[in-house]
Amino acid sequence: MTEGSTVWRVLRDDVVWDLEASKRTHYSGNNRFVNFTKDSEYAVFISLVNYSRYDWSDNTYALSVVQAENGITRTVPFPPCTEFVSPPCIVLCGSTNYFTAIVQICNKTHDPKSKKERSRHYEVQLLLEDISGTEEETTFLKIQNVFEEAEEDCQFLDVKTNLKNQLVLMYAKGLDQYVFEMEKGLVRPSYIQKGLIVYDFKNKGILKHIPISFAIVRHQQLNFISQFHDHNGPKPICFQCS
Repeated sequence: MTEGSTVWRVLRDDVVWDLEASKRTHYSGNNRFVNFTKDSEYAVFISLVNYSRYDWSDNTYALSVVQAENGITRTVPFPPCTEFVSPPCIVLCGSTNYFTAIVQICNKTHDPKSKKERSRHYEVQLLLEDISGTEEETTFLKIQNVFEEAEEDCQFLDVKTNLKNQLVLMYAKGLDQYVFEMEKGLVRPSYIQKGLIVYDFKNKGILKHIPISFAIVRHQQLNFISQFHDHNGPKPICFQCS
């Protein structure tokens, strides 16, 4: 190091780092996702506790909520036999932060004597997990719970949040479940019809709906092009998610 130069520490793991003290206050490994609340008060580490290459329903996740200022950590339960369809995000509802994602749930039945698996069926749902510690609740919603006019073959596809703390929900038509591929996990179909909903979770109301349109999925990206009408007439909308 020469005189006047600056020392930079290289962070190679998922950590919460105190810049003033130049030390880490929390470390977490094997994370699939890391999310932050908009005020950066909390960080959520989604770690993979158990991974199965052959059966996604055997994957086990743990959610660690870290208070960034002091590194205090607590664990939030994550439902078993549940896999992510889309990357998660965090939405603020009142004073409560909710961890949210589109997930596919595997419901299994077992033989009462042999305990062997007899059958399974799948559900695609919007998961909302309270991470503020105020209510300790988990909410599951199907597309039909949010949009009553959605047909039976409609499923959630992706979720984002906007600057107004509203959920931007993409849904697809003609989709029964997400197919598992060994090298990719749960994959989306290549050609799909989809729509978009802006949803107020706090007041349980739809603020905007862009109806079903046809789209093509390429290279893990979804490009949505449709039109909606407002007071100034129709406007083109392009929505993209990874």
